[in-house]
Amino acid sequence: MVRVLGSFLLITCMGISPNAFGGAGARGGGEVVDINGEYFPRDIVEQARCDWVPGSDMIKAVPETKKLFQGIAKVDWYFALELEREMSFLNFCLTGPLHPIFGHSRNVPQIFSSFTSEFVGLRHNTRVLLDGGIFYSPKMSGDSRALILAHETMHTYITMDMDPGERRIAMFTAVDTLARARAGTLTSDQFHYKMRQSNVDFPQTAAQLEPYKLQVSFVLGNTEQKARMLLETRPVDRLVRGHYSKLAPLLAEWDQDTIKMIPEAALTEAYQAVISVGTSDEIQMALNQTSSRYVSPQTIALAELSKLSTDQKPRVLGSIQLPQVIVGVLNHMAEADVQICKLNICANSAFQDWTGVEHSSLDLPVVSIAERFDDREFSIDWRALTNGLVELIRKSDWNNVEDLIKRPLFSAAIKLSHASQSLSSINPPMPREKQYVQEDMEHFQQATLEHAFNVFDAVLEPDESAHVSRLIREALEPKVEVQK
Repeated sequence: MVRVLGSFLLITCMGISPNAFGGAGARGGGEVVDINGEYFPRDIVEQARCDWVPGSDMIKAVPETKKLFQGIAKVDWYFALELEREMSFLNFCLTGPLHPIFGHSRNVPQIFSSFTSEFVGLRHNTRVLLDGGIFYSPKMSGDSRALILAHETMHTYITMDMDPGERRIAMFTAVDTLARARAGTLTSDQFHYKMRQSNVDFPQTAAQLEPYKLQVSFVLGNTEQKARMLLETRPVDRLVRGHYSKLAPLLAEWDQDTIKMIPEAALTEAYQAVISVGTSDEIQMALNQTSSRYVSPQTIALAELSKLSTDQKPRVLGSIQLPQVIVGVLNHMAEADVQICKLNICANSAFQDWTGVEHSSLDLPVVSIAERFDDREFSIDWRALTNGLVELIRKSDWNNVEDLIKRPLFSAAIKLSHASQSLSSINPPMPREKQYVQEDMEHFQQATLEHAFNVFDAVLEPDESAHVSRLIREALEPKVEVQK
């Protein structure tokens, strides 16, 4: 016997009304279910709850989806890529039986069906409700499960501005077209014709994009796809070659901004994925068997260290020679015009880039640089340098730490003297503005020094932090020259 009891009901029976706790503040009550003489919270026995699964995990749980994508790719690789991306973006709620929701057709002729159906899925924005009992029933094959997921995903591409009955027919036809593509019974022209007749809103431009298939698939792919392609492609820079701006008009509207992603960003995302979830062999391959003119794999690995768990770090550190890599980072930061700070306060034309004010037209008091200094957002190079030094310190490799900090490259890398020179070159027209510039120069130099050693406080033991702070002070303070 199953009996449901509400907690508000029990309280009322004891003579206490829920309104006694504030009336309008009441939020509902917990419930228990009597199952064969034992009470259980309704929350854990009720079918009307969600077991949420990300779309990317649903694709893995139903491996037949891969066969579906592969079949579609033979007639339209771009749509196959997009369908997988969209499916992975959805969130699936595995739940109990669903109530059917059918719209009533107005004036559109309907096609008679003699089938009695059961309702298995409901789509609402990016959420999909699935009747888990039906979906995972032994009576349903993996191929059918893949088509159910595809059906829910296809709602993205078929406009809601249709007669409800007509839209159902369009959806049935579109999903049947996907099934036929999987079976290999359609040509590209036949596939595209059927999708157009089903009002599927997606550009049929795969043939025009074919010369750029590798690059488009990489840039538009999800993180897992980027990581896989990075490990499979040599040289890796092939993945980001191409004139992406001219490709944008050939893509779906929502892809047009993504395709303009700069090469550094796309490659960095792929390396970060391998570093965070890859095996030891995959990390070793990515860091030591690939190279790029756009990014430094080992620099990215160093920058990611602070995000990794204790178990993950050894897999990455085993592929890195820290002292040599840090020297490479310092060289790169010192020789290139590296954007260490979000607004280039540490790069060329520091003051102009920071304030957006031309030196020659400076007619307002200088905004205090010290007030904005803590908002700096550091680049991969700076984070790699910091993380690399931290790892050396944790290994008590103080000889290498001291050697690296004393190198001229270290002070050059944080742009200490260069930024000061940029500030001192400003010649505002009024004495009061000159005073502001002078004060800001002093604040900036001190803030740079403070940041250079205080950044270690949060991650090191007090004695380690004190030691490295002393080394940095000894190395950098003599380099600070405030021009009067």
